[in-house]
Amino acid sequence: MWTMVWKGIKRREKEVRFISIVTFIAIFFLCGVTLFQSVMNAFIFEKNLENYGNWVVSSLNEQLKHPYFTMEGHIETTKIVGNNAEKRVELSYVGTISDNMEQIGGNLLLEGRMPENEHEIVADIPALTQRGYHYDLGQTITLLYMNETGETLSKEYTLVGTMRTISGLWKQSSYYDLPNYLVTEEALSALKGESYITYFYQLNPIYNEMNTKEFADSFRSDKNTIIYNEYVYENRLWGPLEVYRSMTLVLIFTSVWSLGYLLIGYISKRRLVY
Repeated sequence: MWTMVWKGIKRREKEVRFISIVTFIAIFFLCGVTLFQSVMNAFIFEKNLENYGNWVVSSLNEQLKHPYFTMEGHIETTKIVGNNAEKRVELSYVGTISDNMEQIGGNLLLEGRMPENEHEIVADIPALTQRGYHYDLGQTITLLYMNETGETLSKEYTLVGTMRTISGLWKQSSYYDLPNYLVTEEALSALKGESYITYFYQLNPIYNEMNTKEFADSFRSDKNTIIYNEYVYENRLWGPLEVYRSMTLVLIFTSVWSLGYLLIGYISKRRLVY
């Protein structure tokens, strides 16, 4: 029996070699593209964490609890308004952060260090540019704010660091901006502005592949403000997560269909011979 099988293979050596080569190429292509997609997706995910923060969900003025969270941090923000020398309204968002926000934020600082006393400040690049400041550390930054009677006062700080623009990059509520300036808790309380706290929660990496949108939606209610970090968890190599998963299915289907088509064509030729 095996002798007849071997003779049959020898008679169809060219067809068998062709099918073997095409099958190898198809499998190699599928594995190669899938590996490339996985590696690039992991790289993009890490860049997203660096740019948009290593957190999955944030809440306003309300703390959340869940066993999937590995770390919690918060940013307290105060909105201050003052009238400058040209009688124009000057709006600033000044804040202070908890210690672990530097980890959740993915290297917030670009240069320098965090403020250590009430006379020091950290600012993002867009805020410095908008106010006409240069980027050198050690310069004096002046912020305007109003006291209880509506009088505009000024407060001078020494710039000790520059940071990423979390107010421009991070997903946030349109009504509750994140700060452009960071100061100490004592310096923030002295400004006496309207204050609110945003809590950020880091997800345990073993759950990164679950449906994080549904997970974030489970915390929503009519009484809270929940922000899902879709910039990190919904962006993949091909764009949104749904497109990434669709492209994976397309690659698998195309490879299987090509192999099936070749095998059917090969079987059809054999029937014609017999």
